[in-house]
Amino acid sequence: MAEIEDMRLLVRAIATGSLSAAGRELGVSPAVASKRLTRLEKDLGARLVQRSSRHLHLTEEGAIYHERCIAILAEIDEAERAVVASRTQIAGTLHVSAPVDLGRQWWPRQRPRSLYSTLNCNCE
Repeated sequence: MAEIEDMRLLVRAIATGSLSAAGRELGVSPAVASKRLTRLEKDLGARLVQRSSRHLHLTEEGAIYHERCIAILAEIDEAERAVVASRTQIAGTLHVSAPVDLGRQWWPRQRPRSLYSTLNCNCE
């Protein structure tokens, strides 16, 4: 089964036009990038890329796989963003103790309810 990072490598290699550049972007040497692409092709049993000294060209099978990798990686990135966003959203109960006059005059103007829909306020 293909590893996600191998999919990223293939997508970046096609985007940059260079396996070495893709490797640098992902923090691996050109030799490691080449081995990972070779392993991916071996695991899939298909040649994905025609390589020359200056260019990378997707094969027909490679184009199909590349298109699916882009969609899969986009879904993974979106899932990660959703988890991070859920952890950074303000939520819970805020307890505020203040004189009644201050609460009536100040509090309604200072709390934009639409921005903090998951925040409950308890004014005492």
